[in-house]
Amino acid sequence: MMRRRLALLVRDLLWSPRALRRFERRAPLGVNFCFHVEHLADRALAGAFLRVLHELRERTGVRACAAVLAWTNPLARARAARTGMTESEYADLVARVAEAADVGMHAHFFRVSDDPASAAGENRAIFGRAAEAFGELDQASLIPLGQANYDEGLVAAQFEADLAWLRAHGLDPKVFAGGQWLMSAHLAGLLQRAGFIADTTIRTGHTTPLGDYLADADVPPRGTPFRLPPTERVVEIQSVFYPTVHPSFHAEPVRAMLETAPDRPLGVVLPAHETEAVRFTPEIRRHVALFSSLAPAVQWIPVDEMARRGARSLAED
Repeated sequence: MMRRRLALLVRDLLWSPRALRRFERRAPLGVNFCFHVEHLADRALAGAFLRVLHELRERTGVRACAAVLAWTNPLARARAARTGMTESEYADLVARVAEAADVGMHAHFFRVSDDPASAAGENRAIFGRAAEAFGELDQASLIPLGQANYDEGLVAAQFEADLAWLRAHGLDPKVFAGGQWLMSAHLAGLLQRAGFIADTTIRTGHTTPLGDYLADADVPPRGTPFRLPPTERVVEIQSVFYPTVHPSFHAEPVRAMLETAPDRPLGVVLPAHETEAVRFTPEIRRHVALFSSLAPAVQWIPVDEMARRGARSLAED
């Protein structure tokens, strides 16, 4: 921890965002955080994350997006079982998140196996060495669904159950963040039929589980809103880089976004899990300071508002 803090201070001394401040835009680049919230069953972590959300609201003037796992999601229930958290307690924490942030929906999709050993074998057969990180899923007999084993029936059933749980607890999410960066034409259709207006799952320049659904070459430059194919009403607000290192490492992609389509409203989200929001709070604060210093070219904007601006811009094309 001390070494990391020292490295941040050295970067502070050696780098200045002055060169980024020379860019002018006639329409702003909108930015916000989108947290993938899937560890609320860890009570201490949840409390620390809530403090981060309140701090970010004070620093940016807007609410971050917190895309939460519903209680009905198998991953949420598996983690709650380990900590002894009840559904009522989990729902209370989700409500407290909603007081500090705009709640979106996060979802990992699974097939439930008959036993942990069977799940472990299938996970390694499908995901290879990456499955070594699936220990907790093996124990809960959960097999993640990806492009290689996608099941429309299971995805639809879990999506509907998770969304129904959130709505039953007074929430009506309009922003979606796919777990493990999973998106498909089928899932996009579910989003549109459910009334979602924004997705944040697409990110370029990374190894993603999109299969044949969408290639990097088919995605417009970072920051450019587009309709999530094959939908007509779901606007993609792309995820860019994790705010978990010093922002100087992201100077080049920030410059590129500032130069992109200066007459059009753009929007991006900085993705992170709530675990990272707590662990890397100093780095996140520095990203807030960077983007705030680039105003008026950059503005902190709620994610759903970015989507509405993007939809209006797309309608004018």
